[in-house]
Amino acid sequence: MNYYVKRSDESKIEGPFTTDVINQMFKDKSLDFNAMGIADSGQGVQQVAQANKNEWTNLIYIQGVNGGVPDCVEKRNALLEKLVLGLIVLVLILLLGYKLLMNYFKDIQ
Repeated sequence: MNYYVKRSDESKIEGPFTTDVINQMFKDKSLDFNAMGIADSGQGVQQVAQANKNEWTNLIYIQGVNGGVPDCVEKRNALLEKLVLGLIVLVLILLLGYKLLMNYFKDIQ
């Protein structure tokens, strides 16, 4: 599917572009996450320009457009997984240490 693109609310309408071209534009940094899109249903640029503001969708919400996000998300997810695993190990060590200390001092009154 093709989409017309606006880089901001005040910018001119460009396109229509395929999702592959839009993804490449994100990679080339010619689009940012504020860019909006509307599906091309054969209506032409003049009719698209008259479309209501609520008919435009942020490009990152369009199926097939990733905007370069997956690379960032993968790095963030990997770091988050390591952090969670580290916290789990730390909690288990603390629980084991607490249990050992309680067993050692249970007879001392």
